[in-house]
Amino acid sequence: MLSSYLQTIREEERKHIAREIHDELGQQLTGLKMDLAFINRKFGEANSEFSDKLTEMMKLVDGSIRTIRQISSDLRPGILDDLGLIPAIEWQGSEFEKRTNIKCHFLNKINESNIDESFATGVFRILQESLTNISRHSGASNVVVEIDQVENSIVLKISDNGKGFIQDKLAVNTTFGLVGMEERAAMLNGALTIVSTPEIGTEVKLIFPAKKVELEKV
Repeated sequence: MLSSYLQTIREEERKHIAREIHDELGQQLTGLKMDLAFINRKFGEANSEFSDKLTEMMKLVDGSIRTIRQISSDLRPGILDDLGLIPAIEWQGSEFEKRTNIKCHFLNKINESNIDESFATGVFRILQESLTNISRHSGASNVVVEIDQVENSIVLKISDNGKGFIQDKLAVNTTFGLVGMEERAAMLNGALTIVSTPEIGTEVKLIFPAKKVELEKV
């Protein structure tokens, strides 16, 4: 319960910081770019060297805006709060593919309304950590993310065709990332399993209840 509470507080802090970075810094840099463009229009024609320097500065501002958007998105993707889990998973797969050049296919077999919305953050963070591990360690060229419903449970599978590993080494080399994934799965009243075969690939499977089960008061 304490771990779950701390995770909730952390996510709320991330959400707040992400919005502040995106809104405040983003607006300030956009305003700065507009001022530079105005100065360039006003005085640039008379001095080509001055105009070139202003153009370089505007490119730097554009780069800073992109960096701010990326940092804000990494902290807390707005799409998760605005559109929900399924669009967020699809977006994350697309971003992963662009960033790593690893093909990522998303197979959605459920209606999002079947998932308790309070589970969205935990599921999304497990997906993020799984994709991060794939990009760092697997050497894969293809990833499949699939979400389905089996009776009253939701099943999320992340499979890759990478080099895999020997299962016995997983317990020995357990990382904080994996521990965090397992803790998040426990907070969902779910279970996380990892099955890997050398030279074939790895599958991460998360199973959790579709709806939160409220404890009965005694």
